[in-house]
Amino acid sequence: MLFNTARQEVAGLAQIRELYNENSAMGNVVDLTSLYTLQVKKVSKAVKLHPSRSITIQDEWTNGVKTSFQWVTVAKATLQVDGVLLEQNGKSLKQKIETTDSTTKPVIVIEDLLKEKNPQDFDDQGVSRIIFKAKTPANNAFSRKVSAIPLF
Repeated sequence: MLFNTARQEVAGLAQIRELYNENSAMGNVVDLTSLYTLQVKKVSKAVKLHPSRSITIQDEWTNGVKTSFQWVTVAKATLQVDGVLLEQNGKSLKQKIETTDSTTKPVIVIEDLLKEKNPQDFDDQGVSRIIFKAKTPANNAFSRKVSAIPLF
């Protein structure tokens, strides 16, 4: 997760707490505020595992920023209206993205990592990076939820 393309604060301390049986899901929420003090007022990330074998990753923050979330995969990635379809070895996974603000639609970009783009990168044939980008309104609370749903 990036805010205004800035790096996380190294000296920060992320507090992790367990989410107890929330709608039959289990998971954790992490308060990341101390890692992003120069970019946002408050930020957290919740990861939940559901009985349906799906997973949700929900980021919440307060402040207007340019933000991105990345997912790296070896699966074939296909852009869809509300997310991305991942396919590999006869199995499929739907990545669905939702936001709290219906006017802020995320831009989804799929990059092939076949060729390095930065000095720290390396050529990696068959690997894609999926980037979810959005610019959020100033001084508002905002939430982005990415659901990974296995398709049987």
